Amino acid sequence: ELTKIYNKHKNKEELTREELRFLYEIESNIKGFGWEDDPRIEEIKRERDEKQDYVKIFNCKENEIGTKEEDLKKDLKIYIGNIDLSKYKEASKDIKIPKIIIGNLWAHNLTLAKSLENLQYVAKDLILPSLESAKGLENLQHIGGDVSLSSLTTAEGLENLQYIGCGAYFSNLTSAQALENLKYIGWTAYFKNLKEAKGLEIIQIDGELLCSNEIKVELEKLKSKHCKQRNCFY
Repeated sequence: ELTKIYNKHKNKEELTREELRFLYEIESNIKGFGWEDDPRIEEIKRERDEKQDYVKIFNCKENEIGTKEEDLKKDLKIYIGNIDLSKYKEASKDIKIPKIIIGNLWAHNLTLAKSLENLQYVAKDLILPSLESAKGLENLQHIGGDVSLSSLTTAEGLENLQYIGCGAYFSNLTSAQALENLKYIGWTAYFKNLKEAKGLEIIQIDGELLCSNEIKVELEKLKSKHCKQRNCFY
């Protein structure tokens, strides 16, 4: 697919919305045969108008896309770049978090998710290690990179989360029942304090699952039962 897109781009052919979604890794990361990212991805992006591509991908207007910190005072749909809220412990009235962040969101000291209620999609990392409650993240569906929610003890508020592209750090989580829609974790999953596997039975993890042996045994039983019911393979 990437080769097809690369050739079309070099021949100055227009890319379809679906091809752009693939190129910008909207649904999932592009994986090749080695450890390094395919250099053609960045080569294509460098030669394109990224902002216009996102207008087409997300079917929005150009003035709904922000690229500078001062743009976060506006009602945006998309922000291209990293957002660093590490200096805040509470929601800031001056900052409006958009639905889609094409970059990282860092908020190391934020304890409440009230200011994140619009957030649906983070292309890279979501780092919220001090968050005490996920209430306010009900719209969050996709995290393309790592997620750090290491202070949470319950996943309540994450009912719509479906995809984590890299590592998932839920170190203090004791119950995962609100994660029933989470389908994929792309790297190591840290669930060391989990007390039951319920809520994790349909997760595909492309890395190590760090939890108790009892949870691992229970999880395999739940996966096996799920596969028999759905006639699928793990």
